[in-house]
Amino acid sequence: LPALVTLGNRVVLWGGTAPGMTGTQGWRRDGAVLDPVTGTWSLLTCQGAPKAGTSLGNVVSTGDAVFVIAGQNSARLTL
Repeated sequence: LPALVTLGNRVVLWGGTAPGMTGTQGWRRDGAVLDPVTGTWSLLTCQGAPKAGTSLGNVVSTGDAVFVIAGQNSARLTL
């Protein structure tokens, strides 16, 4: 499942799995931001992003930034 967190008046979506994909090939390591006022999505860069995994350990918003921390791979090992 992707991680969702608010950042100010926007919603940040990160990770998850790609539709129709199975196994590790479907894991995502990218995200997007929804501006609910305009209803538009903007893609986020994955430069410096954590490795793609089956689940995210923690996603935290400080109001100015979003931090994605750890997660697990298919063997349930922390990334």
